[in-house]
Parts: sequence; C-alpha cells; structure tokens
Amino acid sequence: MLFLIGTFGLNFPIFISTMAVSVFHTDARGFGLLSSIMAIGTMSGALLAAGRDEPRFGTLLLGSGVFGIGCTLAAFSPGYWWFAVALAVIGVAALTFTNATNSMMQLSTKPTMRRRVMAIRVGVGLGGNIDGGSHRRLGCESFRPEMVARHRRGFRIPRRSFRSPDDGETALHRDKRKIPP
Repeated sequence: MLFLIGTFGLNFPIFISTMAVSVFHTDARGFGLLSSIMAIGTMSGALLAAGRDEPRFGTLLLGSGVFGIGCTLAAFSPGYWWFAVALAVIGVAALTFTNATNSMMQLSTKPTMRRRVMAIRVGVGLGGNIDGGSHRRLGCESFRPEMVARHRRGFRIPRRSFRSPDDGETALHRDKRKIPP
C-alpha cells in the first residue's frame, strides 16, 4: 500500500502546478496559494497525529481511504476553490497515512533491526516516487491534467481525450521535441 500511494499519489508539486497553470489558468500566485492551502492541511494532520497515543491499523486504513477520496474530489473539482479544499483534505490524509506507516513500522520492529527496516521503508515509499512522478509529468504534458488525475484514480479515460488539439494525431504519437527536457 505504501509503494502504490508513494508512487502514484505523493507527487503533489507536479500535479498542483499542472492543474494551476493548465486547468485553472493561474500564475505563480495561484500555484503558491494552492500549495499553502495543502500545507495548512498537512499541518492540521500533524497536529492530529501529535494527539494520538499510539498508531493503529485503523488509522492507517482511514488515512489511505480519505487520501483516495480527497484525490478523487480533486480530480473532479469544478473550480479552483473546490480543488483547494480537496488539497487540504489530501494534506491531512497524506500526513496521517505516512505518519501511521512510519510509526507502526518503528514500533513493531526489534531495536536491533530497526535501521534496516526503516531503510527499506524509505526505499519502498520514496523509491517508486521517482518513476511515478516522471510518468505523471509526461502524462500531464501529453493529455489534459484532469484526465491524468482521473485515470490514476482508476477511472476510465474516454478515447476522444487522447486526441491532440494541435494536429488531430493521438497524443502518444506527438513529436518528442515538443516535450521540454
């Protein structure tokens, strides 16, 4: 679960900037405001996590479930402020989930093995993020960003959304020189 959410879900700088510029047509101030609203949600999640005595498996499931719901709401948000509210929910859920996985692994491992287990956890949680982030960037550049968000949440993309508005070819056959390095 950590690998999947870390790979396909925790790529917020790419997704927020693409949605802010391409979908909501805002500038750097709009992107900064969205990032700040997500940070408010993350800080709220940190305060909630600080009040817990010990991590439970139910907290892990609740965090991942709310994270999925928040990402779905963000993908289907009709406007800028609805997207901002969904980002606050995502921030709370992401911190709840990552904090629960970290705490549960540390407390359930013998002290002599803790460093090795946590090193593997970091590799699993962040190692797939590199691959998922690069695929998300290419997807957002080739298709509409809200379609990429819906597809990563398990919704089917209609075939007509694969058409490029420029030349009528499919976006998969575009000239690679158009994609910046």
